[in-house]
Order: sequence, then C-alpha cells, then structure tokens
Amino acid sequence: MNAAADLVMSAYMEEKTEIPFLPYEKEQLYFLRKLIKNLFDDGTGIAAVRDEELIGFIAGFKVKELFGKCKGIYSPLYGHGGEKEYRRVLYQELYTRTAEIWVRNACFTHALTFFAHDTETIDLWFRQGFGLRCVDSICESKRIPANNPSDIIIRKVDVLDIPALADIHRQHNMYYENSPVFMPRRNEDPVQYLTDWLKKKTIIIYGQLIRVEKRLDI
Repeated sequence: MNAAADLVMSAYMEEKTEIPFLPYEKEQLYFLRKLIKNLFDDGTGIAAVRDEELIGFIAGFKVKELFGKCKGIYSPLYGHGGEKEYRRVLYQELYTRTAEIWVRNACFTHALTFFAHDTETIDLWFRQGFGLRCVDSICESKRIPANNPSDIIIRKVDVLDIPALADIHRQHNMYYENSPVFMPRRNEDPVQYLTDWLKKKTIIIYGQLIRVEKRLDI
C-alpha cells in the first residue's frame, strides 16, 4: 500500500516540476493511501515485484458500461505507477498481462488517466493501441552485417518452403489476437493461405503493390 502510494506520488512530483502551483501537503499522502486501499480492495489488477519490493502496478475499477454498452475497467491517476527508470517496460508488461485478465472477464473497454506532462508514458500507451491502430515501417536497403556473409542465402520461395513458413504465419496471426492487441483475425489454414498466395504473381510499380491474378505453374 505505502509502496504503491510512493510510486504515484513520485509521478505527481514530476508533474509538479512542470506545474509548480500544484499543491503539496503531507495530508495528501494519507488520503492517497486510502484511495489506493479502496482500489486494491474493490478493483482488479496486478503488480510487479523485485526482491520483495513493489516497482510497478496497474489496477482499475470495474465499470458496468464504459464509453458504450460494454463493461470496462477504469484506472485513475492513483491506479497505476512504476519506477521511473523502468516505467516504460513495466507498463508494457503489466498491461499485457492484466489486459488478458480483464478481457477474460468480459471487460472490453479500458481507460487510464495520466498526468499531462508525462509525454513518454502517454506516447507509450498511444502506441499500445490507445489511439494508434497500426504503423508501417521502412528500413534502409543496405548490407546485412554478418560474421560470415556466405551463410546468408537469398532465394525465391517455392512450395517446398510452405511448411516452414506456415508456422511463422500462424504465430504472426496469434500475436495480433493475444493481449494487448486483441485484434480479431480470420481463422484460416496457413498452409492453404500461403499456397494460394504463392500462386499469385506480384510486382512492384512506383512503390505500389499490384497483384496480378495470373496462375503460375508450381
């Protein structure tokens, strides 16, 4: 309880450096502990502990209807916290694990409140799906560093590669279905999907992918 309050108060003091006129009285910690106790008694969440010391937690209250007709979880400002040094990775791991529990209990809408100037944390949650749906990335075409370049072979995929690729394709789809993404995917046979895909010829023209429905002999 006290350790959780200290984590929340630490984030509050970070915000106070940006907004100096925010109040700070000794009584605040007392009331904060009472709020967290109520949350821990009536809410749901998980904690991260290292050497018997609390270093992060996320908890929230169940709400019958949250931003719609679905049940949800709301985590207020005092409903989460993490040591600043590890806050980013802590929030990622904590939410991945607790979101699975929340969804399993049919709480499909999740909302959290953060301090306005904690931009790093806000950006993290934005990129975890709280605003950001997807992202495309590019990388520079350059030589691949390798101790022994002769070990790297680049060749065209054929039907004999499908069994090996099918497992990668299956894991790729499972990643989107699991916590914390929860993106429903169409159930498909990865072997059949890759076989059908390989039968189609694709070409790149001015950066646009154009699929030609020409059957190839394979």
